[in-house]
Amino acid sequence: MDDLMNARKKKYLTQTDLAKQVGVSIASISNYETGRSVPSQDIKSRIEQVVGPVDWDETRIHAYREAIKKEMEDPDGSLHQFREVLHFLQRLQKTIEHPGGDPLIPPQFDERDD
Repeated sequence: MDDLMNARKKKYLTQTDLAKQVGVSIASISNYETGRSVPSQDIKSRIEQVVGPVDWDETRIHAYREAIKKEMEDPDGSLHQFREVLHFLQRLQKTIEHPGGDPLIPPQFDERDD
């Protein structure tokens, strides 16, 4: 048995196609596939009439995996921010080890000679 997204794709249906056949919004189908919401038993039955049996537990697991993957891709830029802080701390350490440089001024803009 497949999760909802794979079951839908095996039938060559778009979310729009499935939504129309089931009688729900496209957003609802998207939410079911991503685990943001769970369809009622009635909606599950209607979906399965169109795409065949669906492993609803696997649908949730798939949604969690996708969420983790997106988080690892760093959509909010936190990894970039972490790298900036790390770079700043590395410059600060160099300044402490070699007084005279300013860690707040990026090296390319520091007019002082080392």
